[in-house]
This record gives sequence, C-alpha cells and structure tokens, in this order.
Amino acid sequence: MARRQGGGPAEGYLEGEAYLRATLEVILSCESEVAAALFAQGRVREFGRRGHVARQGDLLGTMWLVLNGRVKIESSSSSGRSSQLALCGPGDWIGQYARPATYLADIVALEPSTLLAFASGDLPRLAAAHSTLGATLAASFARQLENITARLDARSTLTARGRIYSELLRRAGDAHSIAPPPIVAELAHVAQTTRETASRAVAELERRGIVARNAETLRINSPRLLAELVI
Repeated sequence: MARRQGGGPAEGYLEGEAYLRATLEVILSCESEVAAALFAQGRVREFGRRGHVARQGDLLGTMWLVLNGRVKIESSSSSGRSSQLALCGPGDWIGQYARPATYLADIVALEPSTLLAFASGDLPRLAAAHSTLGATLAASFARQLENITARLDARSTLTARGRIYSELLRRAGDAHSIAPPPIVAELAHVAQTTRETASRAVAELERRGIVARNAETLRINSPRLLAELVI
C-alpha cells in the first residue's frame, strides 16, 4: 500500500487511496492491476502552493508521478536569472528514473499537488518484472515526450498569443474544457509572455465567444476557431 507523507490525519485515508488509485488508472490509461502494482510501490506526497519538491543541486534519488495539481521545473543561473524548463501536470513524470544523480533544477508546486514517489531504480525493476506495467510506463513516457516537444516547438515558432492559445487547447483536450480555469499569471509564465498579454488574449477570446469562463471552468466553445488563431 502506498504510504502518505506530508499529509494530515489518517481519517478517511482509505477513501482517499481509492480515489488516487482510480486517478492513476485514468491518467496512465492502464488496467487496475497495473495501477495497484504502482500504487503499492510508491509513496504519496503532498505539497502546498510554492512548496519545493526538490532543489537545484540536490542529490536526487526519487522519481515522481504527478497525480493532482501542477509543478514547474525551473533552473536558476549564477546571476539569479530563472528559466522555466517545463510545466508538469497529472500523468507527468519528474526526477531520476534509474539511479540517483545531482538534479540541475528546482521542482516547485504551482498549486496544492499530490505526487506519487518512487525510489530511483524501482520503476525499471517493476517494468522488467511485469511486461504490462513496462508497456504502460513506455506509453506514458512517450506521451510526455510528445508534449514537451510540442511546447518547445511552440516557443520557437509561435507568437505570444499563439502560445497562449496552443496551451489552452492542450489543457482542454478532447473535453474542450479546463477545470478549474487557468490562472492568467501562470498561463503567461508558461507561454513566456507578460500577464497583461495573456489577460488581453483570453479576454479577446471571451469577447468573441470562442471561450466562456466562470469560477469553475473555462469552456472552449469553438476549438476550430481557436486552433486557427495558433500562429
């Protein structure tokens, strides 16, 4: 059974565990037996907003899977300048897969986040012992690589507004909705633009009826029109 660290009282934990196992099945698109094997090996870790998962320069011997929330990977230069390397959400992996090593970036929670932690080397051993689990991990890593490649391409080829629109489409997925709605400042950070530019871009979409936003969700009413704006 996965152990909970960094959380509160244990009351209701069995219900919470069932929810997290179901979440694991969904985000990895795997069978319940695979989710159970992973969950049994991992440790549940919870981080508050701006909580450090790992610090640049740490000797890191952990591989994390994001279950809920969002975390960023950020590198700082000797001059103090920070650069965001990646934004990770549910289904993304972070850390050292095979063996401990010095980590070259900070990992920080952007909002309250739940992660499943594995000691470096545990996942390769599990994959070698269980072919179905190994196939699940390979598919999960491939999806994450595709997303990272798409973001890097967007950074180099799209305008600031194009990057914002592309990120909205990516987050909304086939459901064409994002819940809770993205925070404008965080969206701007991901798109590497200013908060004002992101705010104006989203407001323009609302004015044209391409998206609708309330306190609970942002709904993309016309994915086709939004996709046409990704330039």
